[in-house]
Amino acid sequence: MYSVLGYLSLAMLAILALPYPLRILNKKMLDNNPKITSLVKQLKKIHRPVGVAVGVLAIVHGYMAMGSLRLHTGTLTYLSMLIAVCFGGLFHIKKKKTFLTLHRSFAVITLGLLAVHLLFPSAIYYLMN
Repeated sequence: MYSVLGYLSLAMLAILALPYPLRILNKKMLDNNPKITSLVKQLKKIHRPVGVAVGVLAIVHGYMAMGSLRLHTGTLTYLSMLIAVCFGGLFHIKKKKTFLTLHRSFAVITLGLLAVHLLFPSAIYYLMN
């Protein structure tokens, strides 16, 4: 069951990450296609609720997989995601571009850590021994 939650979290993270590259692609290569613009707007509307859902699912996934809270590649991925959420929230409140840049940077870091988590889930265990 934990693997189903993991793949569901992965799909939700993809939905969360999609608006930015779609917007850039639409602006630079597709000459502002109205269908892509509409899709990006819809994805932006669900960004926060999906973010909350993936946060809850990821914790449940990790607890079910490990049996307790332990240092793991998933833990690092989750912490990076929380930092991205904090910067996203600060951007929403303060409207300062710096926070949006940090939010996007940590989103990329989160995706990188997610790749490590998927490909080498026990990497921290091997590094520490």
